[in-house]
Amino acid sequence: MFGEFISILQKNLESLLGDGKPNLKELENKVINQLPAELQDNVEYVQNVILQSVRFIQSATDELTLPMINISFTKENALPRFLWGMLWKDWEKQPEDGTTVFLQDYRDRGLHNAKKKAYFSALTPDLYEEKYQPKIKDFFNKMLGRENSNIPLMDQYVSDYLDLYWNLHLNVKPQDIPEYAKQIGKEFINCLAIVTPFDPNNLSQSLDFKRSYEYVRRNRSHLSEWLASLIDNVKKNQNEYKDTFVYYWFVNNQKGNGAFTKEDITFECFHNFLALSQWGNTIYNMMDLLREDNEKELACKVQTEFKELMSSNPNELARAGDDNSFTRLDFFVFELMRVILPNNGSISRVALNGQLANEPDILNFHLHQPIGNSSLHWSDARLEKDSNDNNVWVAPFNPERYQDVPLSHTIDEEGLKKAAALNRCPFEQSSITTKDGRSILNNAYGTTYSSNEKAQCPVIETAGYSPFGFGYRRCPGELFTANVFKTFLKTVWENQISFYQLDSKDPQEIPVAPATFVKDNIAMKYSQ
Repeated sequence: MFGEFISILQKNLESLLGDGKPNLKELENKVINQLPAELQDNVEYVQNVILQSVRFIQSATDELTLPMINISFTKENALPRFLWGMLWKDWEKQPEDGTTVFLQDYRDRGLHNAKKKAYFSALTPDLYEEKYQPKIKDFFNKMLGRENSNIPLMDQYVSDYLDLYWNLHLNVKPQDIPEYAKQIGKEFINCLAIVTPFDPNNLSQSLDFKRSYEYVRRNRSHLSEWLASLIDNVKKNQNEYKDTFVYYWFVNNQKGNGAFTKEDITFECFHNFLALSQWGNTIYNMMDLLREDNEKELACKVQTEFKELMSSNPNELARAGDDNSFTRLDFFVFELMRVILPNNGSISRVALNGQLANEPDILNFHLHQPIGNSSLHWSDARLEKDSNDNNVWVAPFNPERYQDVPLSHTIDEEGLKKAAALNRCPFEQSSITTKDGRSILNNAYGTTYSSNEKAQCPVIETAGYSPFGFGYRRCPGELFTANVFKTFLKTVWENQISFYQLDSKDPQEIPVAPATFVKDNIAMKYSQ
């Protein structure tokens, strides 16, 4: 997704430049002169979105090989400035608006990344089966119900996804969700999928981006007010909300600097439109790999492995003797995520001489795909030709590759020094204890994981496995997302569902993730 994000913006810049190479100011003037009247009726939009997107195009890319990130690459406001207006009413972050851990430097999250630990407390794998899986299973049972046989499936996914979204966050039932609370999520994702506010070769798409962007800005305050009242209900009636994200963010909040404010929790609920957009893209790609008429090598391998796994014992422990609960199905899903990449990159804002760069809008994109397939990390990686006839490393689909890799709970500072000649991440190993007795910890890399009285709940900790980032920059929703995909696959198998591609001349294109539209041309059928 992030690779496509960069590519689209670069191609757009080439269209704007023509044969010349003007400086930034000249380029801005050139853009203004090209703007059609329909895009000039909102001066703030022109200044803060269209022209900011031109400044952002000065971005760089950095490729990593080890699961540590230089501290000069910060998460502070690590989102292109032209998107800020959808998050903050004054076009930039204000304390009264709140923020998310995903756009905050680790030094501002409390002692030893405490705020991220509190965020993660809502997403640990031991909560999933009891608190969240019933909601997820109901969602997939509806999406994959017999009544949806032989019709495009992604439209069904999108129709109900935002009902699930608000149910997970705040236990809101579909009939109680205001229309703007659903529509704002769709418009937000639409902007991310289109990427660029102004494409001189595609006016209709530029107008669609503007329409979505302005809808989000018009309704952002209404959404915040609605969320604030619901969060108050969580505080007053905690026992009714133990199957929601917000409950755990609230009861496991830490004290002092870096603690969640009420505004932060409101903001997290909104920001997850971006964080959870990866689900739709990944589910589409899983259906594509599993469809019976897909004869590509990777698809055939995935289908064979899936049938063999589910026909035997998918819940069998995958690493005998280990004090973890990874099953063979876990490893299958991990390998799907390595190949599909739900989140194929990490964005950092660059600190130059200790200061964040604003003009031009310099960001770094750390792409996960090259790392997850590198011969530096996997002995079975081989060179293949990509779609542009370039040589790229590809590690073949192989769930067994996780049999011997390190796990997060085994990485202490001494082990890190031996394995990677590194001291530790920028903060110490530490833990918090949740209200219900779980431990949320970080290892020497800074990776957040959990444990309870029965078992450790680690993540795979090797540089070649990077679909959710590295170390202290790793996404805390990784294992929750893996469990969502496991529930999807179990639903497919239990109902003996097969997928196939519809013979449609003009399928609808569905926005699902940054720089990603998918063709809604995959359908399903029941074997019985």
